[in-house]
Amino acid sequence: MSRTTLIHHARLVLPDQVIDDGSLLIEDSTIASICPDSDVADEHIDARGQVLMPGMIDLHSDAIESEIEPRPGVMLPTTFAIQQIDRSSAALGLTTVYHSLSFSGKELGLRNDELAASVARAVHAYAQTLHPCIDNRVHARYEVTNDAAISVLQELLAEEVLSLLSLMDHTPGQGQFQTMESYHNYLAKRYAYDTEALGTVIAEKLTAADGAWERATQLVEAAKQHDVPLASHDDDSASRVQMMIDLGVSLCEFPINAEAGEAIKEFGEHALVGSPNVFRGGSQSSGMRAIDAIEAGHADCLCSDYVPSTMLPAVWRVCDELGHSLPEAVRLVTLNPAEAVDLHDRGLLAPGLRADLLLVNEDGEYPSVTRTWSRGRCTFRSDA
Repeated sequence: MSRTTLIHHARLVLPDQVIDDGSLLIEDSTIASICPDSDVADEHIDARGQVLMPGMIDLHSDAIESEIEPRPGVMLPTTFAIQQIDRSSAALGLTTVYHSLSFSGKELGLRNDELAASVARAVHAYAQTLHPCIDNRVHARYEVTNDAAISVLQELLAEEVLSLLSLMDHTPGQGQFQTMESYHNYLAKRYAYDTEALGTVIAEKLTAADGAWERATQLVEAAKQHDVPLASHDDDSASRVQMMIDLGVSLCEFPINAEAGEAIKEFGEHALVGSPNVFRGGSQSSGMRAIDAIEAGHADCLCSDYVPSTMLPAVWRVCDELGHSLPEAVRLVTLNPAEAVDLHDRGLLAPGLRADLLLVNEDGEYPSVTRTWSRGRCTFRSDA
């Protein structure tokens, strides 16, 4: 027997307008109607004028890596870490999260391809359990100089573990690391390598860069065979964007400069920037300001990157700093990400779609989530 929930006295955020004092009816796991004529329902929730918006879709979240390995070499149980991320994501209003795992050998992320693969499988298995708080998915980040990861990722694709595959190239002299010095400093700071180890890693990186993109094409073809969307990473020129489009990329992550952003815009592709960049007002590295990219039309999606808690306040900051309407800003974390990875069952408030929803209180210094629903089930509630 179906169960219905009516949320009333809410500010409904639709793709192109806000309905004040609106209502929404949930039936089981889907949205049944917007502003229904009848108020008959099994459960009634008075939103008290709070914002009701679609659940946020986070296409790139690094949080799971730091949850599993909070300090270099200090590991927590994988399932425990996934459970904590699942619950905290619901509290932050993230109802679909693509947990980003780096397959970079010893260079980035968990520093071990086999460990990253085991975490990917664990996330996928957890998503199949009875009552996860959100929709947990796997975003595999492939470093193109890591030839050894190709077979590992091919296995994960065959097992249908992956939902997104991005292609990264952190070779110094382009992309995120425009100089050898910037790459050297990054490795030294993040992993505390000594001088000898640094020299070895950099030398191996430069050697592996030769022919890396040609080798990566076999993984690209495997992703296409399994209908897994492709993303690029740190594009720094129009020619690099063209190369990525030719490979079949539909999402460009963290374009480095306006030249790349303009090329992405001209191709009509989606571009992703980080909410910490928006919230802090600038990049942690040499990249352009995300708020500038959004203003120029060079980015249309926001992700949490390395700080999930910044997703929601970044939406309001876009409204405050750029004068965007609330529907325009909300699309950055809902409808646009959904379209970028072909999720056609979510991302907006419309009958027949998944009831992934948030109630947001705007009264404090920063907006805060008071309720989250995933597929019609309330997975977080705060009366504060």
